[in-house]
Amino acid sequence: MGRSSCGTCMIVSATILGPVVMVLLAVSFATDHWQDFQVKEGSLGAYRTLRDSNPVLARYTHDRNRGFWRECYSGNDTICSVY
Repeated sequence: MGRSSCGTCMIVSATILGPVVMVLLAVSFATDHWQDFQVKEGSLGAYRTLRDSNPVLARYTHDRNRGFWRECYSGNDTICSVY
């Protein structure tokens, strides 16, 4: 019986793509600032008083940086919320 060329091709592909996937995964864990959200304080109006009492609304009324795994607020770059 001959060797399967499909199996050989899959083993070669996995050997090549394995390290590439590991590098991309390491980059995704290490990157905190994929998206930057800047909030204009003057345009908040009535939401400024509500953001202190409603934590869900407070998320959208503060400057923040969002990475692949974490969301960091300005001034608290060492304390990030994981979602």
